[in-house]
Amino acid sequence: MAGSPVRASVRPVAAAPYAEPLPNPVAELLSARGSAVKAQTSRLLAGGLSAAEGGRLVAVGSLSGGTGASTVAALLWQAWSARGVPGVLLDAAGGWRPGLADRIDPAELIARAQWSDFLGRGDQQLTKEFDAVRAAAGARSVLVVRDGRPSGQLLPPQRPLHSDVREVGRAASRSWPLVIHGLGHGTDSQAGELVGQLSPGDEIGDDPPGNAARRRSSAPDLVVVVCRFSAVELRDVAEVLRLGHRIDPRQRVVIAACGQASEWTPAVAAAVAATTDAAAGVVRIDHVRGLRDRTAYVHRRHVGHGITRLAAGIAATPTTQRGTR
Repeated sequence: MAGSPVRASVRPVAAAPYAEPLPNPVAELLSARGSAVKAQTSRLLAGGLSAAEGGRLVAVGSLSGGTGASTVAALLWQAWSARGVPGVLLDAAGGWRPGLADRIDPAELIARAQWSDFLGRGDQQLTKEFDAVRAAAGARSVLVVRDGRPSGQLLPPQRPLHSDVREVGRAASRSWPLVIHGLGHGTDSQAGELVGQLSPGDEIGDDPPGNAARRRSSAPDLVVVVCRFSAVELRDVAEVLRLGHRIDPRQRVVIAACGQASEWTPAVAAAVAATTDAAAGVVRIDHVRGLRDRTAYVHRRHVGHGITRLAAGIAATPTTQRGTR
């Protein structure tokens, strides 16, 4: 699949000086080869996810539309759902298509709320509500979708504000083991939103400076940037990730490159090697024939090796302290 150059226009954020490199279990997993990959992946998946230490909060997005970001997010959820781990899926996609909502079978959900259901609610109220739903969920999940388009409305529904998404995700991760925030897809560049995930609170038009601790507690534990398995797109993603942010991308960012193994070329290999300072690693995700229809539901049979490895990376990611209730 041929890639196209991305010309991202984002406001640079002053980079904070990084401390001494910390142990990086995600990078270790993604750099493992041979039998070590299977052993580490099996161990991490067998350990499961628990909300007791703070649920894993994962953001999935891309720099441009058509890369499969919503599908990758749904596949990550299904990889854990198949192991009895439920999650909260936050569909914050832009454009006409709802993204995650097209990929999740309603039969696997305990609730399908709209973003307007959460507006104006306090932090403690949100937390109590997610606690209550979690107690009745079993292995089923919650999908939060955009509000329906009113009759006669010509413009696509508005996506929720970054601050709203962060607050809902923060509350959900206190009782749910997995929270996946789908940044979405579309023809417009998502670079600004991705950088906002890496520098919480610094997005244009978001909440004003201050409350630094609260913003840090709402930051994702892992950011998955989806692109095509293309030398051009891999280099573009790495360039954006180097803009400067408060989350060290070498610790908290994984690049998911969608494409077939046959697309591995010397140029792609060089581009992958050039991302080592910008991400914990690159995972290649196979295209799934059964998901070419963008409204097809994701099932367990669609979860391949790349997604399984990425799901194990979620388990390997240290959690962020979400604060007290």
